[in-house]
Amino acid sequence: NFPLDLAAVEVPFTNG
Repeated sequence: NFPLDLAAVEVPFTNG
């Protein structure tokens, strides 16, 4: 769960 887009694995908030 990171505000960044590490691998788009999380869903909460992916901001690439």
